[in-house]
Amino acid sequence: MQIGPVIVALAATALLVWKVKKAATGESTCCGSNEPAPSKVKVKDKDRSHYPYEYTLTIEGMVCSNCVRRVENTLNSMDGMWADADLGTHEVTVLSKTPKDKEFFINAYKQTSYTLTDFKEGTRK
Repeated sequence: MQIGPVIVALAATALLVWKVKKAATGESTCCGSNEPAPSKVKVKDKDRSHYPYEYTLTIEGMVCSNCVRRVENTLNSMDGMWADADLGTHEVTVLSKTPKDKEFFINAYKQTSYTLTDFKEGTRK
């Protein structure tokens, strides 16, 4: 029996266990941050018909589910906004009760570690 593959397997298992424990405690394992996962800001008004404006933002810097939550919370904490981020595409679909421009979203993320790289206005159906 070769010892090398056994040691590699044990190290891989230990790393996996460590990552699972970090995730279970709400700590980020992919951003290098030990900050607890942020609580989700819940949108009070979930009636989509109240949000006539829709935007698609591309956000640079989202690398984990904690980042997604922070990106969403930035907008969901504002009155009349509803954001839903997708880690796979780095896009955020934003519904708004009032019209917004690109500068609004740039300023919203200015104090964060995330950057708006693309902005598209859409129409609600």
